Amino acid sequence: MLHMKEVMKILIVDDQPLNRLVMKKLLKTMKFTEVHEAKSGLAALEMVQRIDFDLIFMGLRMPGMDGLETIQHLRTTGVFSYICVLTAEPQEIKKPCMNHGSNAFLRKPIVLKEIQNVLESD
Repeated sequence: MLHMKEVMKILIVDDQPLNRLVMKKLLKTMKFTEVHEAKSGLAALEMVQRIDFDLIFMGLRMPGMDGLETIQHLRTTGVFSYICVLTAEPQEIKKPCMNHGSNAFLRKPIVLKEIQNVLESD
């Protein structure tokens, strides 16, 4: 369950700079100010060692360690941040994402209302 706080620590993980930029701008319009970026699964794993994120938006198709591997590693190492997968992949990938430990699933292109729904979910 995602617990809303006055200041939420959010991580966007995606190898595409434009995808990270779009998400960051959408989150800024919602007044989230502590938004961090990681360009790979490995970079995300390093960041979660230093920062206790409330929410992680995870891309799936990344070189090296993909999103599913990253989620699985986060969960097996005791990271309990709320994880929302962001992908252009077909809906069929949702079940494997949830099985690997994600909490939510959004298909690209992402719209503001979908992000709000994730933030308001129980």
